Amino acid sequence: MNTQSALSVHLLIVDDDPDTVRLMKHVLAKDGHHVSAATSGAEALSCLETSLQGNDPIRLVLLDLMMPGIDGLEVLRRMRDNPRLAP
Repeated sequence: MNTQSALSVHLLIVDDDPDTVRLMKHVLAKDGHHVSAATSGAEALSCLETSLQGNDPIRLVLLDLMMPGIDGLEVLRRMRDNPRLAP
């Protein structure tokens, strides 16, 4: 019985460490998830906006809180303040 397709989700990994992104992407894709990745807060916000334009929007964000530039808490604030991203 294959339950992966029923439980799979499009998710976004946000981390400034490329090794962490690569590892998490490998593990989650292996479990059948559609995985996108961003290495900065600005890139994460762009990925989220872009995903809303297609048929497979990002439903879950795995977010590193301590990143240079726009940190994870600021990304969360901007997501919450954006009516398109808040839901």
